[in-house]
Amino acid sequence: MSNSGVTAALSFPSALPDNHMVRVFTSMNRLRTAANEVFASLDNKQSTNQWLLVLGLPTTVIKRLDEDRNCLEAINYRFQWQGRSGLIKVIPTAQHEIITTRVMFSVNDALAAMGLHWSDSEWVGHTTYKPNLAKGKQPDNAFLPPSRCTIPLSSTGWPTLLRADAAKWFADSNGDVRIALVIAIKDSRVDIEKWQLAPEGASPLDLQVPDSQQPYCAQEITITPQGVTGTPLVLPFTALYDRVPGPGETDVLITTADCLKITTRMW
Repeated sequence: MSNSGVTAALSFPSALPDNHMVRVFTSMNRLRTAANEVFASLDNKQSTNQWLLVLGLPTTVIKRLDEDRNCLEAINYRFQWQGRSGLIKVIPTAQHEIITTRVMFSVNDALAAMGLHWSDSEWVGHTTYKPNLAKGKQPDNAFLPPSRCTIPLSSTGWPTLLRADAAKWFADSNGDVRIALVIAIKDSRVDIEKWQLAPEGASPLDLQVPDSQQPYCAQEITITPQGVTGTPLVLPFTALYDRVPGPGETDVLITTADCLKITTRMW
């Protein structure tokens, strides 16, 4: 079966690159070998593909891939599944973790400057979002106010697929997700996109209705060794906390200076 034929039959994003790897599950050893092949191609810059599509996964293996982060040994990855099909995103370098962590710190610093204590919210890391028993998806990170998960971060890789990833977060959360940040990291460039649901110009303050809305890119920021464009990144306070801002509380702004700090020592 061709890669495109397999992808079209599944509910994963249709924007998978043509060179994504497809395997039918037979054993964990062979799955580790396949994941290592994807990593080696990335590490040697022979390929830009991060994606391993696995068919016929037993329930026990899905549970292991979801819960045992060392089951692929040295391979760092994110996992999503639907039914018995799974999609593994191989994370090639520590640089990708550094960028998403620094975005988290920048948001925390802005909230702390308003007097909001760290215990008022949580970052839940790679905790899997499971809308039902048949599917699940791991973010790179997610911000959790008392009532819901607000900002999934999808970082690194094929930009078209990351945008499709944002749309999937809106759909799978039944409107709980108000904002999705897409971060595409390249050798000499970092692109940050803020995605919301249409209509354009509307503030993502309330529960969204993804079935009747279209995701769109509300803001784009580009960071290169030559400078930063598109700042500040604006995250509405009400979308983060499900309440209107109180005295001294404002929207979170990620400034040009913040973006330069986020990419410090990257180039």
